[in-house]
Amino acid sequence: MQYNSVTKYLLLSLVLIFSACSSSKLTVSPTNGEYNFVSEKSVDYETVWEAIENLDFDYLSEKTLNDDQDKFSAALKSVVDGDINMAVTQFQNLYNFSNDSLIKKHSEKILNKLYFLQSNWKKILELNEKSNNPELENDIILFEAYRKSPKES
Repeated sequence: MQYNSVTKYLLLSLVLIFSACSSSKLTVSPTNGEYNFVSEKSVDYETVWEAIENLDFDYLSEKTLNDDQDKFSAALKSVVDGDINMAVTQFQNLYNFSNDSLIKKHSEKILNKLYFLQSNWKKILELNEKSNNPELENDIILFEAYRKSPKES
């Protein structure tokens, strides 16, 4: 496919603008009159949690994680992939069975948001009853406001 020079510069400009929003380094090198874009990973996180917060699953796959961290990462990947039912199951297991208090706390928060997304008000109430997390109390206010609304389809 042939592009005129204006189109090439517009495409290159867009790529450069989008790359500025990325945490990865972008290398652009011309070959045979065409442009190849190669992204080089330059991020090195101080902790596994930093990589998890950035949803950097490639980085996480290269690191040695404990079992709960690996399951937490997989559950987040399910959310990103749009498999909410799988993610709910995975986060429920982590919340109920993990010995890591940080994993439990984050699983509880995410589980609460996933239940909200699914309009599963009963599960939100059950989770709140078990919880010692005062942050979830704000969600109960939302629950009260939305619980009588019809479920969206």
